[in-house]
Amino acid sequence: MKKRAASRGRKQEGTPVAMSVAMQQLMLPLLLAMDATKKGLLAFVQQMGMVALSELLVKEAAMIAGPKGSTSRDARIITGARPPRPSASVAGTCRSPTRAFEPGARAEAKK
Repeated sequence: MKKRAASRGRKQEGTPVAMSVAMQQLMLPLLLAMDATKKGLLAFVQQMGMVALSELLVKEAAMIAGPKGSTSRDARIITGARPPRPSASVAGTCRSPTRAFEPGARAEAKK
């Protein structure tokens, strides 16, 4: 080390210890407030992102499958079971198995 660098006093050594403790005590609440604000803002942004994503998924589902809770007139129930066999009724008429599952078939049968 050169003589000139060795003779130079350090600036931080000249600061009294009481002054640095006072600065720490003043800065601590500010740093805590900044940390709390950062965490709160992060939680808020995450929550708003989840709401936006939820709305996007609901709209996309409605676009693909139609509005929730409504049924279409064209909808038919499809099961893995076989349709029932046609049976002779008392009057001697026979209903076809495909007609038995159509909407309104029961209303026509009652007439």
